[in-house]
Amino acid sequence: MPRSGVLKFQYRSIKCFPDNRGFALGSIEGRVAWEYFSRSDDSLSQQYAFKCHRNKTSQTSDVAFSVNSIDFHPRYGTFVTGGADGLVCAWDGVSRKRLWRTTSLPAAVSSVSFNSTGDKLAIAISDIFQLNGSPAALPSVLVRGINSDECKPRNPPK
Repeated sequence: MPRSGVLKFQYRSIKCFPDNRGFALGSIEGRVAWEYFSRSDDSLSQQYAFKCHRNKTSQTSDVAFSVNSIDFHPRYGTFVTGGADGLVCAWDGVSRKRLWRTTSLPAAVSSVSFNSTGDKLAIAISDIFQLNGSPAALPSVLVRGINSDECKPRNPPK
């Protein structure tokens, strides 16, 4: 059944929570929504959206980049986003905090994926021609090692 979400612009990526209670939804406007399948008042009150993958151009404005990919850590339930800005950011969705981010990669991050144990993160880099018509870099795949503390939630739920 179709439903309206908290994001106003085109959706680019989606991933279900590991506990299957909801999903994270990324958009072209550099936002991620945290939504639940349940339409109960309690679930609706916990839904939110936040800005990410943005480059501040002045005190009052910024450039938003699309959130191209989302994946959840298989052990901790934290998640990463890959953006058209060439960054991967890790987030704790429950405490609403960023855990870390990569340095800028040579092109847009088109996809991210943890392995089954969560100790490796595959990052696909590919110019998706969003900024101009010529490629900035050749497509490539990076595999980043993840240490056990990097993706632990900031404040584990009680």
